[in-house]
Amino acid sequence: MTIAAQQLHTWIGTEVLDRAGEKLGKLEEVYLRGREPLVITLSSGLAGRKHHAASLRGATVSRDSLHLDATADSLVALDGSGVGDDALSALAAHDDRLRSLGPEDVEGSRARQQRLEAEAEARAAARELDDEALLRAEEEAAAQARARDAGDEAEEARRAREEAEERAAVARRDAGGIS
Repeated sequence: MTIAAQQLHTWIGTEVLDRAGEKLGKLEEVYLRGREPLVITLSSGLAGRKHHAASLRGATVSRDSLHLDATADSLVALDGSGVGDDALSALAAHDDRLRSLGPEDVEGSRARQQRLEAEAEARAAARELDDEALLRAEEEAAAQARARDAGDEAEEARRAREEAEERAAVARRDAGGIS
C-alpha cells in the first residue's frame, strides 16, 4: 500500500515493524516535506522511553502496522527532542531524499495539523471580518442615503417656510392697505 499524507492522523500509535516483521516500537510522529512523508519517530522499550527516527523510504502500511524497509540497527537514536540535523544526516545515508535537508525543511504531522487548523481559523476569521466590513459598508451607505434624504427634506421645509413667510408678508401688506 502506498503511503499517503492524507492518512497521517491514523498512523500515530501504530505498531512499527522492520523488514522481517519484527516489532520496532510505536509510531510517535511523521515528518513531511510539503505533502511527502519522509521520516518517522518511534518509541520503544519500557514505557516508550527509547526514541528513534527512521526513513520512510520503501515503507508500506497495512491495516494495523507500518512496515519499514529497515532493521533495528538502521534506526537513529534520538534524545526525545525530535528530528534534528544529526538525525537527518544519519538517515540520509539510507535515504538520498534527506540529503541537504535540515529540521526547518521538514514538518511534523502534529505541527502541520496545528498549522492547517490555525490557517483555517484565520481564513474563517477573515471571512467573518469581511462579512462584518460589508455589513458596515451597507449600513454606512444606508445612513448616507438617510442623511441625503433628511437634507433634501430640510431643504424642502426651508423653501416651504420661506414661501409661507413671503405669502404672509404679502398678506400683511395687502391687509394693511385694505383698512
